[in-house]
Amino acid sequence: MKAIATLLLAAILSIGAQTHSLAADVPYQVLHQSLAPSQIIDRYPRLRSVQRVVSRLPGVTAAQIEIRIEGKSPQKIALSEDGRMQFPLSDALLKENPMVHSNQPRGSLSISAVMEFKLSGAQLIGAKDMLAMLDDANAALSALGLTEQGASISGIEFQFPSGSQANAEISAGRFENLLVADQTGRIVVRIHPKWQAKGATLKFSTAPLSAKPHVENSRPQ
Repeated sequence: MKAIATLLLAAILSIGAQTHSLAADVPYQVLHQSLAPSQIIDRYPRLRSVQRVVSRLPGVTAAQIEIRIEGKSPQKIALSEDGRMQFPLSDALLKENPMVHSNQPRGSLSISAVMEFKLSGAQLIGAKDMLAMLDDANAALSALGLTEQGASISGIEFQFPSGSQANAEISAGRFENLLVADQTGRIVVRIHPKWQAKGATLKFSTAPLSAKPHVENSRPQ
């Protein structure tokens, strides 16, 4: 579990970080072990695990990638345009341990699992909801054993389209602050525990595409 947690920490700290390099054919058990933290993340109501497969080869899109679980009941894994997938994690498949086949060259695919927050699509979030989101994320980190490795959450990273110049306005009593997305469309909001008592709100110029914990590692690598 420690090795799996280390891989997931890398995935949380860096979007798209590699958790496993997929060969042309690999035992199901190998991918199950790499993606098992997804099951822990999905236990929390404000979190979701995002699994994604991407090619390291230039010009290869998700539409060209095929992943299929062989065995008693073969099944093809559906991929979205950006490579998102829902790889089935089950005890039955783990016991059977069928081969997982890819139509891509050996070592050209990487599979990752990233922790994200569930968003309602609203342009306004209250302090109570933000703190509840962090509570779930911290609980998940603890369940994964990542807090023992020095991981801590200092806020929320909101993602907007690149170059959109989206902004977020923080209002907490007399305190007000306007945050503008960087060139990649990212806004990092560091949450203060006293915000709830002050009735703080976070208002976006447009609804964010996604959000994930802003994780920091306090221990040297």
